Amino acid sequence: MLLDAYSVPTDDTVHADVCIVGAGPAGITLAQEFAGEDFKVLLLEGGRFEFDPMVQSLHDARAVSDHYLPSAPLSGRRRQFGGTTNLWDHHTRPGDGRLRARMMMAEEIDFEHRDAIPYSGWPFQRSTLMPYYERAQAVCQLGPLGYGVDAWSGPDAQPISFPGSRLNTVIGQFVASDVFTHRYRDDLVLAENVTLCISANVVGIEVGNGPVAAHRVRVATLAGSQFWVEAACFILAAGALENTRLLLSSDGASPAGIGNEHDLVGRFLMDHQAFRLGVVHPSSRELFKSLALYDARRVGPWMVGGSLTLDESVVRDEGLLNMCAVLAASPKGSGSSAEQSLKWLYGLRRGGLSRDVGKHLVRVMLGADKAVAALWTRGMRRDSAFGEFRGGWSQTRKDEQKLLEVLEVLVCCEQVPDPDNRVVLAHERDRLGRRKLELHLSWNEQDKHSIRRGRGILAEEFGNARIGRFQPWVDLDGPARPLWPGIHHPMGTTRMHPDPAQGVVDEDCRVHSVPNLFVAGSSVFPTGLGYANPTFTLLALTLRLADHIKTVMASAPKVAALQG
Repeated sequence: MLLDAYSVPTDDTVHADVCIVGAGPAGITLAQEFAGEDFKVLLLEGGRFEFDPMVQSLHDARAVSDHYLPSAPLSGRRRQFGGTTNLWDHHTRPGDGRLRARMMMAEEIDFEHRDAIPYSGWPFQRSTLMPYYERAQAVCQLGPLGYGVDAWSGPDAQPISFPGSRLNTVIGQFVASDVFTHRYRDDLVLAENVTLCISANVVGIEVGNGPVAAHRVRVATLAGSQFWVEAACFILAAGALENTRLLLSSDGASPAGIGNEHDLVGRFLMDHQAFRLGVVHPSSRELFKSLALYDARRVGPWMVGGSLTLDESVVRDEGLLNMCAVLAASPKGSGSSAEQSLKWLYGLRRGGLSRDVGKHLVRVMLGADKAVAALWTRGMRRDSAFGEFRGGWSQTRKDEQKLLEVLEVLVCCEQVPDPDNRVVLAHERDRLGRRKLELHLSWNEQDKHSIRRGRGILAEEFGNARIGRFQPWVDLDGPARPLWPGIHHPMGTTRMHPDPAQGVVDEDCRVHSVPNLFVAGSSVFPTGLGYANPTFTLLALTLRLADHIKTVMASAPKVAALQG
């Protein structure tokens, strides 16, 4: 059933057994799991099916502390049915026109406590989630749970053999965004016990006067109307940032907000540091074809691609953060000294003038042809936080392959769980009268050390394997530093821990101090989960939560019908 919040009378009350806030991958998956159950489900989404700039403006926030992050950092979030699946844009050729995101399982070490990583460790091991990873594979409409190299290799798609054994090859499978934005949308509209309510912005959670439980949530529209939703169980699935805002701004019972008895809500904000680390000048042009395993390519009906990761022994023995590297073939100009100087000059708009300006201007002028080629290539290829999203370079014709010159090395790095990296409420308010968010997110010295050490290992191993010469692309400070275009993988902020003094939610994703309030999504991650896109793991966690909610609701009294 579909309901538009604009049609609900002001001050009316809508009743449900389970109320889910947010229709991104987590909220959609929860509603899908509850379809056909004997309880009534209300799924609230602040956006609509189509993108609306005015609705999107409700995500406005600012970053105040880090010179890697733009002042308006939430370009990677989307307030729309499907959430950020609407922003997925991996594609390949030959392709089918669908846009995708790379999915991987996290590694076992990503769940462990590591002495070298403060605040690391999950309440359970990866084995706890394995059955749910399998189910998440079906939710994503992918093939078997096959992430081993052997399942996807072939004569022209073999893993690189590294003599040092410090790098491994892992496989990612690509999920199409329309699975969530269209397929499940249609299923939910037809489900008899599920009501999808669009344009419904939850602006507060009210705790009842009796036992400390969530009683109702207040919903507002951009037209100025407001109504209430009462339910037996509430699940916040609005994303790591919006979940935090809802808890902090619901301060009727406590000035610090709901679940914030220990000043933990909003802390431990993490993102994956994703940027171009450098380029490899290949030892042979044949590599552009023989390294097909590392290309984002189609294998039968599936789209897959290999990545290079640090071996677990290296991560453990050297106390490093986890990271992976993707290879992307690029044509003339990519990674050239002229392009590097262009990047350096571009970075000056943040760092002011420098005596090195003249040197870089000369390098751009002397390599003008390569600078222009690099700019044209990047404009045509839709660069973003993770560099190039278009695959298929190993499948191009011979005349096209002659244009390829380098292999770009694009990295995705884990970030230290740091309580000083956090989200707080700003004084400025949005169109609904809610306080906006202010982000404090920095790379500390441990983050930088891991990136530098990983870069050194990659350079050495590329040389040892005779792949080619590695040329670094960025410095971690100064005008040539990586510039995040926005937060794309927000994690933490409502971290999971069995001790209420160390986490906002418990192992079942329940807010410690509120028995009927749960949190779904990557905000409950205690760590940045290595290099893996958080969506696949958050889906596994969501499926585990769905099973728990079904058990809870089996003995709960049910409402007769949805009203309003």
